[in-house]
Amino acid sequence: MLTPFLEDAAYLWGNDIVDAPTVDRTWMIGTGAPEGPFGIIDKVGLRTFYSIEQQRVADKPAYQPMLTKIKQMIDQQLLGIETGHGFYTYPDPAYLKPNFLS
Repeated sequence: MLTPFLEDAAYLWGNDIVDAPTVDRTWMIGTGAPEGPFGIIDKVGLRTFYSIEQQRVADKPAYQPMLTKIKQMIDQQLLGIETGHGFYTYPDPAYLKPNFLS
């Protein structure tokens, strides 16, 4: 259940439909969850997410922009919590700040 959820959020971001903080904010407000899909991707790690997604969406052209953008982040060592930088900066990511949901 987690992979399609993260995949669809990344699709929206990868195709420049919405930015990552907006997706996370919307998810957090709507569900009461402590983080959104991009916070989760940062925890899982961008290399792991990319590896999974390469297999899942290889034959889906609409997902290629997302794969390209994730690969660019990996190339820049924006790997998530592992490097302290991904969609957010750690150890104090924006989604944990009190004003993130406002």
